[in-house]
Amino acid sequence: MAEVFNFSQDLISPCLQKDVVMAALRAPDTSLDSSKAFQLGYQPLSLREELEQLKNKI
Repeated sequence: MAEVFNFSQDLISPCLQKDVVMAALRAPDTSLDSSKAFQLGYQPLSLREELEQLKNKI
């Protein structure tokens, strides 16, 4: 995201979800199974392509 929007990558510091204080507890695994959507023909753009489209809209 920083690369697409020309932000300094030095401002990004990696962390783990468990280290971020949130108002409510979160499950350790919140992944989504999209296999049915793909079986039905869902073909999303790559994250980079989506970000480029977003950048062009703002």
